[in-house]
Amino acid sequence: MYRILNSLIEAVIAALMVHGLGYTYGVHAGADNDVGNVALCILLAVLTWAFYKYSSRRKWSLMVACGLGFISSLYMISGAGVSYGEPNISLVASVLETDLSESAEFMTSINLSDIILCLVTQISLLMYWLKHRGNLGKVGG
Repeated sequence: MYRILNSLIEAVIAALMVHGLGYTYGVHAGADNDVGNVALCILLAVLTWAFYKYSSRRKWSLMVACGLGFISSLYMISGAGVSYGEPNISLVASVLETDLSESAEFMTSINLSDIILCLVTQISLLMYWLKHRGNLGKVGG
């Protein structure tokens, strides 16, 4: 039962991160619903789940996994991933070219669903970190 609960928490984190970062098919504007996008979404979710499964017994990878998860949850709170898709160079360029008034306008238009997605991801990451920080180096968790 303990292993199933751990795998479930890791799978939830993986699914939330893949969705929140915009690697979902058909959600953002202009997305194509083809087999390649669906396969990419599934592949990224499985790789993210495997990374969190691997990191549960190693201190450095646990810190990296939780740190990356926290940083990506900050990207999720902006709603850019769900609205505009995965991070790319044009998204970064538009952030760099934005002035203070445009940034303030964007911050006032953040959806409640994006904030909830971010909070659920951060709570899941906190549960994951608290559960595994004492199990580092133990076999059979």
